[in-house]
Amino acid sequence: MDLNIEAPNHPHQDKLRAYYTDKLNQKYGSKDYITSIDVKVVEAKDNCVKVSIQTKPEGGTMLYADHTDSNEEVALKEVIRKLNHQIDKYKAHHNFDH
Repeated sequence: MDLNIEAPNHPHQDKLRAYYTDKLNQKYGSKDYITSIDVKVVEAKDNCVKVSIQTKPEGGTMLYADHTDSNEEVALKEVIRKLNHQIDKYKAHHNFDH
């Protein structure tokens, strides 16, 4: 799986990349129909962080989700939850068992 992480102006680039790579590989690494994931982490208003993820599953349309929160870890968990809902719909439509 190709993983592209953009986090302009994030103060902890190496830690961020390692953490996101670990979390996303745990969640989606075994799903062979997901070949690439693009992540963007940006500072939003009022000391919040916006995390967005987009992916294009094999044979499907682009899936996108984002979440903004004052806690970056919460934002990541919520965006994964939102994306999982879309992936579940994709799997049901394409008859994937895993």
